[in-house]
Amino acid sequence: MDRRGGADRVRRHRRRPAGSVPRRTAGSQGAAGRGRDARGRRSRGPDRRRGLRRRGREPVRRRTGSPRDRRHAALNALVLLAGGFAGAALLSVLHVPAGALIGSVLGSMAANKIAQAVVRRRARAATRLPSVSRALPAPVRVVGQVILGVLAGERLNTETLTTLLHSLLPVVLSVVLMLLLTMALARYLVVRRNVDPLTAVMSAAPGGISVLAITAQRQGAVMHVVLAIHLFRVLVVVLLVLPLVLQWLRAH
Repeated sequence: MDRRGGADRVRRHRRRPAGSVPRRTAGSQGAAGRGRDARGRRSRGPDRRRGLRRRGREPVRRRTGSPRDRRHAALNALVLLAGGFAGAALLSVLHVPAGALIGSVLGSMAANKIAQAVVRRRARAATRLPSVSRALPAPVRVVGQVILGVLAGERLNTETLTTLLHSLLPVVLSVVLMLLLTMALARYLVVRRNVDPLTAVMSAAPGGISVLAITAQRQGAVMHVVLAIHLFRVLVVVLLVLPLVLQWLRAH
């Protein structure tokens, strides 16, 4: 019995030949299946990476710039432009003051909401709805900025600059007053409504809605807050205050 047990121990501890691969036991196979190697250490294999992606610790790489993405971007741009032109044409026909501007804003917003509703209805059976975010491509936005610059530049001439110089003091005082009101409104939005300072300043700043929207997008402000406040301001001024002021001027 002693000789047989000693022989078994010698065979069990015999050195393995070079290049041989140790056999996996049941314990090592189970450890490897759980993202570990034969010695029980954690591995970074495909199973481990899939687990990290499922837990959200490793971002999943997505392909961008594919033909499908370009088609979606073109379709989104067409939807927004079609809604904007339709709204501008409708309010222009109705002779609404600044109807082209207000109609394009309302029309593109309505087209965006309708498109979102269609996408959600198609994906109602899915457990996770896709996030729908439509925006014009960068070249279209650049063309829009150039058009705005051209429209502003064609109105400037020597007579305009001369008038500005003669009325410089009232203009400066009005600018200072508007800046003070802007800072007061921005502080109210930050303190009372928990709006971030950049969005609050862009929302309270005086100016055209198109120029402020482009500036807010470039600076990274919350666009829906900025557009909502300025759209309300434009609607009140154009549809309510301006007709009353014109009627008072005609009466006097």
